[in-house]
Amino acid sequence: SVWVALFLHGGPGASCFPRHAQFFNPNFYRIVLFDQRGSGSSTPRGEVQNNTLLHLVQDCETLRQHLSIDQWGVLLGGSWGSTLAIAYAQEYPSKVQSLLLRGVCLMRPPEIDWLFGGTTGAALQHREAWTNFSEAVNMLPGTSRRQVLHAYYDRLLSNDSEVRLMAAQSWMRWEMSVSSSGGTRELDEAGVVLVGKS
Repeated sequence: SVWVALFLHGGPGASCFPRHAQFFNPNFYRIVLFDQRGSGSSTPRGEVQNNTLLHLVQDCETLRQHLSIDQWGVLLGGSWGSTLAIAYAQEYPSKVQSLLLRGVCLMRPPEIDWLFGGTTGAALQHREAWTNFSEAVNMLPGTSRRQVLHAYYDRLLSNDSEVRLMAAQSWMRWEMSVSSSGGTRELDEAGVVLVGKS
């Protein structure tokens, strides 16, 4: 029989792309690409109200019920998607046959330090991308990791749509630089991911 695969994108705030279906052989899987609240094709786009991990877990369950799926055959989550997959499986263990996790990030303090430390971890491996991200949120060198995250958060929730867009794009560029190896990725003016070899 055909398993149902649910793909959970990273972010939070990223989205699904048709290429994500390529993780699965369509001869063996019914593939569901789920744009989480406020992301991708979900509306309203960029919405952060009532958009918590618990809301997203419930959304996955509502989606399962809506599609009349008895049980997810596999949840594939990357980065934030791995956090969501684990949380869903903990809340609804009888509704998940397997988990496939990549780039696991549970946002524990050591992971936050590695991702946003500025002088250690990911910033050392991706210096240019870190500089671009920290400049996009107007942070000065030596700013603490928490200050960077707070500055990003403030910009993401700004009343100015241009500021919000720049914040979201800077986050996506940073996340993509950390999660990719080889090649370069950037966003065009519409926020579409452009992939190229370096």
